[in-house]
Amino acid sequence: MEFGIWNLKFGIFAFELRVAKKIFHSTFIIHNSKLSFPTSSFCRKFINTPAIFLVSKFHLMKKKVLLFLLVVGAIAAVLGYVVWNKPHETVDDKKGIQITAEALTNAFLQNELSANATYLNQVIEVSGKVSEISKNQDGKDVLLLESSDPLSGVQCTMREPGNYEMEKEITIKGFCNGYTTVVLLSDCILSK
Repeated sequence: MEFGIWNLKFGIFAFELRVAKKIFHSTFIIHNSKLSFPTSSFCRKFINTPAIFLVSKFHLMKKKVLLFLLVVGAIAAVLGYVVWNKPHETVDDKKGIQITAEALTNAFLQNELSANATYLNQVIEVSGKVSEISKNQDGKDVLLLESSDPLSGVQCTMREPGNYEMEKEITIKGFCNGYTTVVLLSDCILSK
C-alpha cells in the first residue's frame, strides 16, 4: 500500500494515522536511556512516510496550542489583577456639574433619557435643603434634598458620617447613579 496524497483524498488518512501511530510507538526501543531504531527495512521505510511526519507535527501543534493557552492565561491573570486592584475613583479632586436639587429632579422628571445622557455617572455638585436624614443597610448616612415634588428629590449617600441638620441649605458633591423615584447620588461629600 502506498502512502501519499492519493490516500488522503479518499479518506484513508485516519486509518493511516492509527496504523502509523501504533507502529511508530512500537518501533522505538529504549536501551540505556538512549533511543534507537530497529534495523528492519520495513520499519525504516515506514518511519519515513508522510503519516509519521503528520503525527509528529500533530504533537508539535498540541505543544504550541498549550503554550499559546498558557501565555494567554498569564496575560489574563495579570490584567485581572491590575483591574481588580486599581484605585477606587472618588469625587474629591473632580469638578462637578453645579445644579440645584430642584433643577436636577425636574430634569429627570421631564425627560429621563436626556437627563441620563447628561448626568449619569458624572460628578454632580447639587445644592438644596435637607428634608430627611436616615441610614442605609451599610450604616451610611443618607440625606434627601427636597424638591417641589413631594415624592421626589435627590438622595445622597454620604461617604463618611457627619452631623447633618434638617432644613439646612448645603452643597453636596457625588456620582449620579440615575433615577428611581428620587435622583441617586453616591460617594457623596460636603462641597466646600
